[in-house]
Amino acid sequence: MSTNKLKPEQIKAFKEKEAEVFKADEDGLFDTVQIEWFADEVFAAGDKELGLEILQKTEGIAKEFYDLIYPMEILLKLNENDRLLALIKKAEPMIEKEEDYGVSRNIFRSSVSSGYYLTLANILLSIDKNRAVELYKKAEEKAVSFMDFISIAENLIERRARSSGANGHYIDVYEGSNHLADKENALRIVHQKCIPLVDKINPLLTTLAMQQSDRAGKSQSVVKLLIDLDELQGSLWDSVSDVNQTIGILDNYRKKNNL
Repeated sequence: MSTNKLKPEQIKAFKEKEAEVFKADEDGLFDTVQIEWFADEVFAAGDKELGLEILQKTEGIAKEFYDLIYPMEILLKLNENDRLLALIKKAEPMIEKEEDYGVSRNIFRSSVSSGYYLTLANILLSIDKNRAVELYKKAEEKAVSFMDFISIAENLIERRARSSGANGHYIDVYEGSNHLADKENALRIVHQKCIPLVDKINPLLTTLAMQQSDRAGKSQSVVKLLIDLDELQGSLWDSVSDVNQTIGILDNYRKKNNL
């Protein structure tokens, strides 16, 4: 292992910390957040090789897809494509094992598997566009809630990283890379999936104030996306002083487009 970018005292400190963060608790579980913070610290110190070794150990203890998001995003950022593709091959089957807790019968609960397919599509886009497009479609197939669909539409325009925010230093792993920029399918999802769900109110929201807040929040998300899709003028957003105003903006758009 090459640690020539580190001083002897740094090497010693990192080895001690590595032993600490990779120590399982009494239930045999690991604190993956602490491990991710540690990996970020090592990469920030300038030792890529040691950082990659930590990622490999992280991969070895992963129990579910979520545990592999951070390693995949960092490998993407480092252009370690061969290693990334091998890890994706391991990670994708884990998605089907995720429990969605009956979300297919409940439009008010987000689908775990939809979110994971979306994450995998975003990661793959830079190295295998055709496969990524297939995964975006799979994410849509698994989606059930407003948040599922709005997230897919947003990411079809511009990818948004799921992790890589360890130690408060957010890393945009997609910075400088191309996005799918699929405005046609993003708009289709907004029209066919998102807008109809704006009016669906969770029965757990029992007061008018809660229901109004829910509708306003969803309207705000749709209006922002419609501006990004050039369906609405950006100047409309500048005139909004209250989130509730977005309900009226969206209602006008729906009437104009017979939605």
